[in-house]
Amino acid sequence: MKRKRTPSSSPSRLRPLARDPLSSLLKFCAENGIKIDDRFEMRYSSPEGAETRPIGVFLKNGVDDIPVGTDVVYIPKTAVLSVKSTRLEELELPSDYEPVPFGVGAQLALALALYIEETKGPHSRWHSYIQSLPAHLVDLPTFWGSDNGNENDSVRREDTEIALSWLRGTEVEYNIGRGLLDSIDSYYQKVVVPVFKHNIHISPSLQDFRHAYSLVSSRAFIVDAYNGLSMVPVADAFNHTSENHVQLESEYDVCPECGSLKQCPHDRDIDSSSGPSSGESNADTEELYYTMTATSYITGNGIDVTEIFNTYGAQLSNAELMAQYGFILDANEADWIGWDEEEVIEFVQGNKDKHEVVMELWKECQSHFMGDKLVDTIGDSSVFYVPAEGAGASRRNLSINSDGRLSVQLLILIAVAWAMDNCEKEDITSFLLDCLGDLLRAGEQAEKELGSTGVTSAVMDLAIRLCQNRLGRMRAGEGDAGTILDETPSTMWRTRMAITQVMAEHAMLLSFIEQCLQ
Repeated sequence: MKRKRTPSSSPSRLRPLARDPLSSLLKFCAENGIKIDDRFEMRYSSPEGAETRPIGVFLKNGVDDIPVGTDVVYIPKTAVLSVKSTRLEELELPSDYEPVPFGVGAQLALALALYIEETKGPHSRWHSYIQSLPAHLVDLPTFWGSDNGNENDSVRREDTEIALSWLRGTEVEYNIGRGLLDSIDSYYQKVVVPVFKHNIHISPSLQDFRHAYSLVSSRAFIVDAYNGLSMVPVADAFNHTSENHVQLESEYDVCPECGSLKQCPHDRDIDSSSGPSSGESNADTEELYYTMTATSYITGNGIDVTEIFNTYGAQLSNAELMAQYGFILDANEADWIGWDEEEVIEFVQGNKDKHEVVMELWKECQSHFMGDKLVDTIGDSSVFYVPAEGAGASRRNLSINSDGRLSVQLLILIAVAWAMDNCEKEDITSFLLDCLGDLLRAGEQAEKELGSTGVTSAVMDLAIRLCQNRLGRMRAGEGDAGTILDETPSTMWRTRMAITQVMAEHAMLLSFIEQCLQ
């Protein structure tokens, strides 16, 4: 469920296919003090002779139950591969190099650190761990158009072309279409090449750097304020599902200078004569280890649970999973389809001339409605929902969810953009609050009645047309996508995954439209 099982390209020139990746990982664990619960075993999740043999973590038969909160894997902090632990920033770097703690910048820096360790071969202290990682480029949509495997592989080329055509207009296209590949290649030229020239003294390869990036994108975790984004051995061996059994746990708030969880010389405004805190002995585990901790009760009979799953983020949609990890879930309650604020305003008003004014009024109206009371009020609504906390100003904030419900924030933005062009009231804010309040506080039947009158009718009509516009940019309406999926051979896995994603997004949009038109 976690990673695409078929290689997408030739193996890295630095690291041909390992003879036994599992043995390499177990060797690394033994050498670096990684402790795995005796009730678990790491093994290959596909039979011998398969084209690829990914590693997974499984429950042994006939073992004791594992209660919630049990730490099942202890990973020494010294075992993780990060920009800090590899001392990347101690090398001679380009003058304009700046560390980036999150996002693509952090991924690129970690990819460089990983790539350098790969070039060291057996001299790297992470050599055994690196030998356990996939030698092929992880099959991420970002690379589909640039690496189609063997140039004589006509099936792969056709698969790629058809898959990318299906992804037009989808959330996946948004995730991979923001210049990510250009950013990777630009970083390679501006940072990787100079670093290798002045420090490593061998010629780097763009293909190998892309490979390192694909590993980081599909496996890395943010662990704390010191190591930041890191490759975490064993934690990345667990496959992903939304109904996970374990998750990686760590205390994020450590000293960013030395990684200490306890009092350290870098702390400000402390009494240097003060001794250790009374609870210090209980913090030894958090000080020394990252842990994999059980998040659900695991019965030891091996009937209900065989493979043990991790989560890469409970709120990740299939579009995000596909773009970042190269796979999707069969059913994902965290799915959503979103819009940028500029896209919504331009659709409603025909241009973005009043963008700043609209956004100011939108924030004012939004602050009036958002809160626990509103969440409770619309909890049973079949039309509206409030995105999970943390959505911020992202597209998730302006979205349709997996149940086909419109986010309150998107409704308000549509209403504000419409009112700026069509409302002659002196106090637009009060007028909008009254209209939207009636709609949001109404019951399910009243929602439909209000949606057919006055201002609310215009707003709901715009919401429907916004969804129809999105549908018009997608391929799902071109024939029976389900039939096309059934007729697509398993060898064209990219196309099959793309069609499946399109069908899911299509269903979300249609569900909202149908709810409004009933």
